Order: sequence, then structure tokens, then C-alpha cells
Amino acid sequence: MASTGSTFVRCQAVPAAEAVVGREGLPSSRDDPKHRYVVSHPWLSKAHPDPSGETLRALVDQLDLLGASDDDAVFMDYTGLPQHDGQDLDLQRLERERRWPKPGEHPAVRDQGDELRFKRALDSMEMLYSIGGIPVIVLPMGSDTAEGRGYFSRG
Repeated sequence: MASTGSTFVRCQAVPAAEAVVGREGLPSSRDDPKHRYVVSHPWLSKAHPDPSGETLRALVDQLDLLGASDDDAVFMDYTGLPQHDGQDLDLQRLERERRWPKPGEHPAVRDQGDELRFKRALDSMEMLYSIGGIPVIVLPMGSDTAEGRGYFSRG
């Protein structure tokens, strides 16, 4: 994706064959390499975490340095948790008008099932970043964040 100039797709658009759900595929022994990574990064815009592909390119560079293979799994919030489609122009209009739709009322908003999965995941998100043997890749990306505040002052 990085070499073609692509950007991350939201969770709902990740092909099922490319997704790892739960512990699927993780070795059961604590001593076995996990071949999984977790990424901490700022969103570079409100509508999309990486509209220019800058974070994706930085992530690929870090994975290469770590010796990751193409079969290793990487968790990022945007691709790993159900997301609203912040790039949808109609949804942007509704937000400006302060008429945000309820789950499932607009095709660009998480449906009720996705909303439940998202909230359930948030309740235990810290687990992803504290599992022994799974490296956390931190991509601070300077000060170009959606809110204009640096990553380290927010994280």
C-alpha cells in the first residue's frame, strides 16, 4: 500500500482474509514470537488518520527495521476498530449542522453492531499495548495532528 501511495482503509473495508480477530493465529506459548505489532499514532486530520499516507510510509519503515514479514499482523485503531467514514461529505455536513446520526441511521456511521464492538474494544484497549512480547510502534509524526497539538502532549 505504501509503495502505491495508498492510505489506510477503515476497519469495515479491511478484507476478511486480511484480518486477525481476537487471539486467532497468536502462538499459545508466551515464549514463542507473536509476529504481531501494535501502533500508537496521532490522527493527522479529523476525517482520516493519515490522509496523505505519511503515517503508512513511516510505519512500513519501522516494520522493515524490526524485520517484520508481510504475514505479520499490525493493529491500528482505524483499521482494527469499526470507524465512522469521516471523509463522507454528507456526514461532514450533518456534523457541521450538529445533527450527528445515531448508529445505523447513516451509511457513513457505525451501525449498531459496530458501535457495540467499538465501545467494548475501548473498554480494554490498554490490553493491546501491554501484552508482553508484542512490540508497540510509536509514530509521533511531529506536530501535524488533527487538533494541532503534539502527540506527546496528548498521549
